[in-house]
Amino acid sequence: MILISKEIFFLTTAILAIFLIQSCSGYWVGTLPVFASNTINYINNNGNDNGNDNGDIDSGIKVDSYPIGIAVNSATGKVYVANEFSNTISVIDESTDKIQATIKVDSFPYGIDVNPLTNRVYVANRGSNTISVIDSSTNLNMADVHVGNSPIDVAVNPSSSLVYVTNIESATVSVIDGITNTISSTIKVGSIPYAIAVNPITNIVYVTDIGGGSISILQNSKNANDNNSNSNSNNINVTRTFEKINGFIAPAGIAINISTNKAYVTDYASNTVFVIDLKTNSVIHRIKVGTNPVGISVNPISNRIYVTNIGDNTVSVIDGSDYKILVNNSSRTRTPFIEPSFEDNGSSTKMPVNVKFPLIASFAAVNSATNKVYVTNTASNTVSVIDGNKDAVLVKLNFSTNPANAGEIVCNGVKSLDTNSTLYSKGELIQCVANPHHGYSFDSWSGIANSINNPLSIRISQFGTTLSANFEPTLPPETYLLIGLAIVGSIPIFIGWYNKDRQKHFLNIYLNKIESIYDTFFQDTSFNREEYVMRLEQIRKEILRLFRNGKISDAHYTILDKKTTDYISLGLIDTDHEKKSNS
Repeated sequence: MILISKEIFFLTTAILAIFLIQSCSGYWVGTLPVFASNTINYINNNGNDNGNDNGDIDSGIKVDSYPIGIAVNSATGKVYVANEFSNTISVIDESTDKIQATIKVDSFPYGIDVNPLTNRVYVANRGSNTISVIDSSTNLNMADVHVGNSPIDVAVNPSSSLVYVTNIESATVSVIDGITNTISSTIKVGSIPYAIAVNPITNIVYVTDIGGGSISILQNSKNANDNNSNSNSNNINVTRTFEKINGFIAPAGIAINISTNKAYVTDYASNTVFVIDLKTNSVIHRIKVGTNPVGISVNPISNRIYVTNIGDNTVSVIDGSDYKILVNNSSRTRTPFIEPSFEDNGSSTKMPVNVKFPLIASFAAVNSATNKVYVTNTASNTVSVIDGNKDAVLVKLNFSTNPANAGEIVCNGVKSLDTNSTLYSKGELIQCVANPHHGYSFDSWSGIANSINNPLSIRISQFGTTLSANFEPTLPPETYLLIGLAIVGSIPIFIGWYNKDRQKHFLNIYLNKIESIYDTFFQDTSFNREEYVMRLEQIRKEILRLFRNGKISDAHYTILDKKTTDYISLGLIDTDHEKKSNS
């Protein structure tokens, strides 16, 4: 048997303790699947990710077929999207950017607007010549009001509860009483009326005429015999054509900033946004934007204007405060994605979105409370989200933990629990840390990134991808403590076993040595008495040394000492052996 020192023994015991702890921890870990085992940190942003159950794909929030019109109710945080070829309205919850409900309406819904005071939504159905009235508190269709031929756009005046509708094939504007859901009046307007906007402060309505190249201004009148009205003589709330603003080629979208009392008109043919001073009803600025601008929306708080350019799939962002400063200067266009092919007369930022042109339609809507902009992408059946603070397209990143509730993910200092999601600027670099809960340890990342690095740095470029943090169960600290205490407590037992075995080892060795000397003396005549006694005395000294060093017990020492003494005595009185030696 090999002898080892105390130091080596204790080192071996410590290593054994560590091994036992790791083995116990690995027993439960081995029952979990491994989600990612490589050490490479890469982004899984390919075009094969076509979405998930929440309706999210690469370019934005997925809705139904051919989304066109869009409106936001800032009071409720709901976004309403008119899906033309699905005959539905998608309701998006801004807090989650997910579809909350889908509402059936009449044929080919196009334009849409919201009355935030009554919480009603009005949808222009160009295929059925109706306006659907939706109670957004229940998401139910309350009524379908018949209007002119091919209604395209709708605008609500919350101050008067009047609803204005452009009928593109009838060349008229229908005025609906929002209280009774009946037609209040019908006005002949231009040749091809398209978009419509209302100033709730002045109660003046503005209509773009694509065919006539003008803006028609409508105003309420108490003259029941107005020639432009088809209403009955008892109606005192008649709308009539008040004035026209000319000088456009093909005016399409229109939006009003009630804070500055200015209107903004997109000219589809000239790639221009016209700025109109509503005090004088005159054009004061012309700003070159992208190709074929149609939709337009204004944030009255930030004084920024958002224009959808369906010819080059971009959104131009115009700073409304820079008109006078830059009117005579060459502008500098901030272009985070593409360079413009024209000279601006105002500051603008262009961002790519999936805007297509099947039906001259891609609209934008602004929530001034959250400073978010929503843009319909007709060909991809999605809605893009733009951060008005950064003028950047937002992408949504979903988070998950596996197992559920095994930990949390913190990205850029913001905690994201399981099943949560967060919006980031497209192309933004974020750093995420996976923090395990009690009883778990971090294992790996999967989903958009496969890595074992923690923290993890990733760049986000797709909408609706998922970052998963995978954790593995571990023994809690108190269990490790108990195991450690048990091992420490068992060390004396191990030492006792070791010492007992070692003492038996020495006992057997020296018993054999004593017997060997005794047998040799009595069998070998050349082995004299003096040598015999000398060897036994030497063994006695070794036994005493072992006893003093603690390598043999008292009992074993007594046995060996008595055995040695007895054999010495036998050697001294063995006269026969002495005679044989002398002869």
